[in-house]
Amino acid sequence: MAFLLTAMLPLAGAAGSDWKTAPLMNSGDTKSGQLSNTHTEDWYKIVVPEKQNGTAKFIITCSDGFEIGGITLCGLKGGEIQQRNYVGKEGQLTVSDIASGTYYVKVSHGFSSGSYNLDYTFTPNATPNDAEPNDTYDTGELLESGKTATGHLGYLYCGYDTRDTEDWYKIVVPKSRTERQSSSSLARMVSRSAALRSAD
Repeated sequence: MAFLLTAMLPLAGAAGSDWKTAPLMNSGDTKSGQLSNTHTEDWYKIVVPEKQNGTAKFIITCSDGFEIGGITLCGLKGGEIQQRNYVGKEGQLTVSDIASGTYYVKVSHGFSSGSYNLDYTFTPNATPNDAEPNDTYDTGELLESGKTATGHLGYLYCGYDTRDTEDWYKIVVPKSRTERQSSSSLARMVSRSAALRSAD
């Protein structure tokens, strides 16, 4: 007796069934998927490059009257997946304060069954970032007279405890040449304000 055995393999680049199996999605990519009452979520992974911060945008388009339940952006903290941002069936999520790191995107089932396309773009902050770590006075980078420092503040990974709220810089003000000594001062940059602290 002859027979034909066909193996059903997942399509290349198919969505993951959970965050652990999520395939990588690069900026500019479009991923397609299908959701139903028996298959209720798809997962994808994105990586914001090291030392880059910026804006991530996700746009879902559906056809045939299909509606998604929502888009969830998650991070991994302490080995557990945690929600960072969420948007419902309108299907467009813009995150303007995203920091470098690995994230997971969940597309959830909404009404009926159908197909969707997910577009992802990342736009980096064009201003050069500051050198990390510089979140404490003793890690502040030396800022020389006449130089300009640039940096980023306010970006976060997942949770307000991961937000970058402070950048520190050090300046050196020389004393008289006869004393051949110098004193140090530390400039602290805090969102929209600056404070100066001196240390001998």
